[in-house]
This record gives sequence, C-alpha cells and structure tokens, in this order.
Amino acid sequence: METVKKIIKVGNSNAVVIPADMLNKLHLSTGDDIVINEQDDSIKITKSKLSESFQDALAEALDKYHGALEDLRKGDDQ
Repeated sequence: METVKKIIKVGNSNAVVIPADMLNKLHLSTGDDIVINEQDDSIKITKSKLSESFQDALAEALDKYHGALEDLRKGDDQ
C-alpha cells in the first residue's frame, strides 16, 4: 500500500501521520515502539520487537556502564 503524506510541524519537531487503516493492518497502535531505518533515499518503519522491560533494562545498563563501554571503544581507536 502506498500513501502520500505531508510532513507536519508538531511543536519543535516534525511528524508524519500514519493512516488508521495502515496501523490496523500492521498491528500498530498509539504508544507502540517503532524502529526507523534510513535506506538509501527512503525510510523503513517497523514495530520494535524488544519488550518495554528489556528496553528499560538495556537503557539502565548502558547508563550504568557508559564509562566502561566508552573506555573499551577508545581502546579500539588506539
């Protein structure tokens, strides 16, 4: 299904409204996490397969170990 939409201004951001029939077909709803990938001159949107609790745990671990991960990354540059 192809649909032409305009990019609209929402506060300080931009947005694209996804039609309800497309959301229903793809089993997406308000509040779902999505993944946005740039591919050449297009954008691909898919539903996130990571649970919210996993995403929260991952974010917490990345915050907690940010310094160690950064040190490891810098070690690869040297």
